[in-house]
Amino acid sequence: MENNINKVLGRLSNVGNPIFLFKMLQEIRRYIKRHFLDYPTSHEYNTIYFDIEGKIYLIENMLVTKVATLPDKANLINLSEQALYKIAHLLGVKNDEMMISNLLKEMRSIKNIKKYQDLLEVGDASFSTNLTSNQFALIVLNQIRKN
Repeated sequence: MENNINKVLGRLSNVGNPIFLFKMLQEIRRYIKRHFLDYPTSHEYNTIYFDIEGKIYLIENMLVTKVATLPDKANLINLSEQALYKIAHLLGVKNDEMMISNLLKEMRSIKNIKKYQDLLEVGDASFSTNLTSNQFALIVLNQIRKN
């Protein structure tokens, strides 16, 4: 799994100082540990579920689908609607039925890596996940590779 993080770092190396990227990775690791959610994980690293205050969305290959329920095992991120709207505002994304898809697209095109720190701060109070930082890196790597 450590190799996956190195691959992500390698792909991101052109956007900033490697020391800054390393520190940011450490911050993300601490952030994820602080916000751990006790829910069984899936070993399907091409999918992730977002639970936005009971509204469940499946993200698979950057396509967003609203679903009725969570499966028994899932790669899961919880976030409040308020935090989601704040993130959308921060990135200049309109609040409409395509908001989550548009947020994902905007997040992929962020050029200033410090913007990600702002996103983490906005979601801090309501964010939780059952993913480890290595699993999170693997999902990100899979998405970068496919799109």
